[in-house]
Amino acid sequence: ELNADLPAGAEMTIALDDSEFTRRSIEAVIDDLILAVLITGLVILLFLHNIRSTFIVLLAIPVSLISTFAIMWMMGFSLNVLTLLALTLTIGILVDDSIVVIENIERHMKMGKKPWKAALDGRMEIGLAAITITLVDVAIYVPIAFTEGTVGQFFRSYGVTIASTVLLSLFVSFTLTPMLAALWLKPETEEKKEARGLGKVFHWIMWPVNKVWNGFIVIWEKAFDALANLYARTIRLALKNVVTQTLVILLAVGATVAGFMMIKAGMVGSEFLPQEDDGKITVNIEMPAGTNLDATDQAVRQAEQIVLDNAPETVFIISNIGSGTSSFFSGGGGGGANKATLTVQLVDKNHRDRSTIEVADALREELKQIPEATSSIMLSSVFSVGSGSAAVELQVYGDDPAVLADLANQVEAVMRTVPGAVDIINSDAAQAPEAQLVVDREMATNQGLTPAQVGMTLRTALNGAEVGTYKDANGDDLDIILRMDEASRNNMESLLDIPVGYNNQQQIRLGQVTKLTRKQSPAIINRTDRQRTMTLSAGVSGRPSGDVMADLGAALDAQMEFPAGYGYNFSGMSESQTTAFKSLIQALVLGILFMYILMVALFQSWLHPVTIMTSLPVATVGAFGGLYLFGMTLNIFSLLGIILLMGIVTKNAILLVDFTNELRAENKDYSRKRALVEAGRLRLRPILMTTFAIVGAMTPILLSQGAGSEVRAPLAAVLIGGSLTSTLLTLILVPVVYNFFDSTGGMISSLFRKLFGGSAPEPQVAPQSGAASVSQAKPEAA
Repeated sequence: ELNADLPAGAEMTIALDDSEFTRRSIEAVIDDLILAVLITGLVILLFLHNIRSTFIVLLAIPVSLISTFAIMWMMGFSLNVLTLLALTLTIGILVDDSIVVIENIERHMKMGKKPWKAALDGRMEIGLAAITITLVDVAIYVPIAFTEGTVGQFFRSYGVTIASTVLLSLFVSFTLTPMLAALWLKPETEEKKEARGLGKVFHWIMWPVNKVWNGFIVIWEKAFDALANLYARTIRLALKNVVTQTLVILLAVGATVAGFMMIKAGMVGSEFLPQEDDGKITVNIEMPAGTNLDATDQAVRQAEQIVLDNAPETVFIISNIGSGTSSFFSGGGGGGANKATLTVQLVDKNHRDRSTIEVADALREELKQIPEATSSIMLSSVFSVGSGSAAVELQVYGDDPAVLADLANQVEAVMRTVPGAVDIINSDAAQAPEAQLVVDREMATNQGLTPAQVGMTLRTALNGAEVGTYKDANGDDLDIILRMDEASRNNMESLLDIPVGYNNQQQIRLGQVTKLTRKQSPAIINRTDRQRTMTLSAGVSGRPSGDVMADLGAALDAQMEFPAGYGYNFSGMSESQTTAFKSLIQALVLGILFMYILMVALFQSWLHPVTIMTSLPVATVGAFGGLYLFGMTLNIFSLLGIILLMGIVTKNAILLVDFTNELRAENKDYSRKRALVEAGRLRLRPILMTTFAIVGAMTPILLSQGAGSEVRAPLAAVLIGGSLTSTLLTLILVPVVYNFFDSTGGMISSLFRKLFGGSAPEPQVAPQSGAASVSQAKPEAA
C-alpha cells in the first residue's frame, strides 16, 4: 500500500521485523504443548493400561486450559510466549489431581466395588491430599505475580495463568473425573460380552495387537509389583533402627549440600537471561571524540566488509551512522557523528552451522583491525530490558571530573584482567576538542551590545530561527528557518565574520567582541540521581555474565581504593540481574511460608507440614544437576523453574503422609512403621505416574530446537532433574522424618509450651470423613 504512493524509482521494503521471531517462538511453544499432552497420555496409559482411564485423565487438560482462557480474558492477558509457556508447564501438573483420583478409583474397583461406589469412595478418600497438593501449588506460584520491578512486569501473567489452571484442574478432578469414571469404567467382576457384527470383525483385526498389549501388561505389572515390594523392603530397612535412619538423614543432607556446592564452586554459572539465538547481531562502532561523519562512514564501510567476509550466514546489514546536528563547537562530532551501529541479520539457526555467539566471537577479533575504531558486539534478545545495555555495566560516581576520569581509567584496567570480559568501553572518560567563544564584555559594551545579543545572534547562525511562514500550493503552512549553511557553520573564520550589530553605521563582527579559546573537555557528561557518573561496559565471551560480574566486583574491592565520596555500582543488565534474583528469592521464601501455613491448617498439625517440606531441599541437587548436565546457567527462568519445582515436589510427601494418617486412623492395629510401609507401597503408582508425567511433559521443552528454545530449556532442566531426585530421595526420607517427629511429638509439644507459655497443637492423625475402608487392602503385603 505504501509503495503505491511512492514516487517512481522508490521502493519500501521491510528490512527488520522482530515480530517474526516472536511468531516463530509462539509456534514452537504450541508444538511443545501438543507433544507434552501426547507424552503425558502415553505415561498414563503405561501405568493404568486402560484406554478409558487414560482418556478420562487427559480430558482434564483441554477442560482446564479452555477454562483458563476465560480467566485470561477477564484479566486482560494475551496468548504470548510467557502465557503459552505457563500453559505448557502445567500440562504435567494439571493431570496430577485426576491421576491421583482415577488411580484410587481403580484401586477401589479392584476391591469388588461398583463403579459409582468406587468413584465416590475413591474421590472422598483422596480428597484432602488432592486439595492440599493443589493449594500448595497455588501458594508457591501466586507471589510471582506480585513481584515488583522487571520480574513482576514480565511474569504477572505467567504466575496468574499457572495458579488459575491448577485450581481449575482440582475442580475437574473432583467433578468431571469421578463422574466419567462412574459411567465409563467397567467393574472387575463384569463378564465380557461377546462381540457381534462389525465389533467381532474389529476384534479379530485387533487380536494380534491385543495379544501383544495384554502380554506387555502382564510383564509390566510383574515388574511393578517387584518394584513396589523392593520399595517396601527399603522402607523397612530405613526405619529399622536409629543408625539406618541417621544414614538416610545424612544422605539427604549430603545431597542438599552437593546441590548448593555446584553453585558455590562455579559448576553452574549465573546470568540475567539466557541468550536466544534469533540470528541478530548488533555491532557498535565508536571513533575518537571529534571525528566527523565522513570518517565514521569510512570505518563503517570497513566493518560491513569484514562482516560479509567472515559471516557468510549474513542476510542483510543495516547501518546507522551518526546522530544529531554537526557543528564546529561540538568538534564536528555533532553529539554522535563519531558513533555508528550495524544491525546484522543471519539466516535462521536451523539453516546454519554456527550460533550467533560463535559468529560474534569470530567477528570480534576481525573488527579490531579498523584503525582508531573501538568496536563492541551485542546479541539481542526479545526479553532484553532497556536498549543497548551491555552484559556487564557499572557506573563510577563522584564530584570532580578529573578524579572521576582517573578512577574510570583504573576501573577499565581492572576490567581487562577479568576472564571472560570483552569489548570493554570507557567512552565517558574520553576528552573531545572544544572551541569556546568568550564574550569580551568591555568591548561589547563599548560597541553598544550585551552578551545576550551576541549569544542570540550566534544561536540563530548555528541552530536557526523561525522568521516566517510560507503557504504552499496545497494550502499548508511551512516554517521558514534562517541559519547559515552547513559549510559556514563548520568554518570558524566564517562564524567570526558574521555581523552581530551596528555602531555609528559601522558593522560589528562577532570576532570583534569575542575571544576564541580551544581546549579538551569531556565528550559526554552524565548524571544519575543528580550525581556525576561515568559508565563502563563490557560484553562477555566464554563465561556467564553473572560470574564475570562477581569476579569484577571482587577484583575492584581488592585492587582499588576509592576516595571519600567516590565509588561504583553496577547498572544496566547487571543491576537488573541482582534485582531480579533478589525479587524471585523473596517470592520463593514467601511461597514456602504460605505452603507451611496452609498445610498446618489442613493437617491440623505443626509437624506433618515440616515432614512434607523436608522434600524441598533434596530437590536442589537434581535442579542444579540438571543445569550442569545440560550446560545451562542459573537465570531468572531457571529460578522460576525452582519455584515451580517447590510446589511439585511436595505432592509425593503429601500423598505419603496423608495416606499414612488415614491407615492409622482406620486400622488401630497398624503400627506407625507398618502404616508407613503400606502407604508407600499403595501410593507408589500415583507418585511415579505424576513424576513421569511431569518429566515427559518437560522433555519436549528441554530438547526443543525451535525459536526461543534457549529461554525455555533451563526451566525444563530444573523441573526434570529436581523431580527425579526429589522423588527418589523423598520416598525414603519422608517416612524416616515422619517416624522421628511422630515418636518425639510429645517432647516437641512440651517444648512449644515452655517457649510460648501455651498449649501447642499436638501432632495428630487427622481422621478422613467419608473415606472408604482401607482395611480391605492386603495387610500382609506390608
